[in-house]
Amino acid sequence: EATTELEAGLTLAEDMDDDDGYVEICRWMARRWELSGQFDTAWQWIERGLMRRTEGQKTTAVAEILVTAGLIYSRRGEGEAAQALANEALEIGNQLQDNNLRGRVYNLFGHLARLRGMHEKALEQFQTGLVYYEEAGNVHGAAMNHNQMANAYFVLGQWADANTHYQLAQKMLDQIGDLYNPAFIKNNLGQLALYRDDFELALTLYQSALSVFQQVGESLYVQGVVEMNIGATYVKLSDSEQAERHLQTATAYFEQAGVGDFLPELHRHRALMHLGDGQLVEALREGQTAVALAREAGMAGEEGIALRVIGQIQQAQGELTVAQTTLEASLAILNKTDDRYEIAQAQAALTSLRSADTDEENF
Repeated sequence: EATTELEAGLTLAEDMDDDDGYVEICRWMARRWELSGQFDTAWQWIERGLMRRTEGQKTTAVAEILVTAGLIYSRRGEGEAAQALANEALEIGNQLQDNNLRGRVYNLFGHLARLRGMHEKALEQFQTGLVYYEEAGNVHGAAMNHNQMANAYFVLGQWADANTHYQLAQKMLDQIGDLYNPAFIKNNLGQLALYRDDFELALTLYQSALSVFQQVGESLYVQGVVEMNIGATYVKLSDSEQAERHLQTATAYFEQAGVGDFLPELHRHRALMHLGDGQLVEALREGQTAVALAREAGMAGEEGIALRVIGQIQQAQGELTVAQTTLEASLAILNKTDDRYEIAQAQAALTSLRSADTDEENF
């Protein structure tokens, strides 16, 4: 329905030779297709909008197009390009004193910081964005920032704070009758349940979120993320058949959507699945792929986590010296981030390895 109305608006803008109106429609068309995970189509609308703007035009619509372009760049693992567009959009937002625009730009800033493993910095950016949204009276924007803040708290190991902000976001979205975005909250609460080893609750929340996204029936990217999370849960449950099915589905969705920001994590889960099955050659290959993809995308946190998994695989292969070197490299990278949970996981893996090495020497 939104597309139909936007197409009618585009016709009017063309008939009236209204450049500003045309750019505004392109802005919403780009956002519409980005939300559906169809990034190539979204990019076509971005280009149409930027080509139609008048020279030097700095409007909210132009800035919003830049933000959407930055988000797509981030999905494709091009963080530096995304950051440059976000900076340009903020400059316009400051000139226009547009708090809604500022809120969205800071949301993108936080997202990019998270991808680099800078979660404390991300939290600061999301908090700034929340202030702008609250000043603008934008309940929806504030709700989405509460969700992002919860994601940052989650990685920082402050799970009670994460849950508080997830619940706040849920309440605000319910208040305005949003039926779509609460599914993202359910997915994120599923992550919280997974990390707490409440696998049954995690699967229930993931399936609930997935059913909403399937009803919408468009965003392959989003469905891929939830399928990956379900697969990761089955890896934890040592159910390789179910894990493989869901991870394969996620792979297909990501390939169709043409995105790369979740591929390091996807291959990491596949590595853990093979490790659990004792398929060490396959596990190592998947782990190495995860590291390579993370490095290519500049995702330090994912690189460190994948190296931890490789170290565990090497330990299972009996290569204790090599495994120790790998785990120490993992910990060194993670210590430069603020992902406390994964830092603890790497420390635990290294402690386990050293204990195993001591036991072998004593034997």
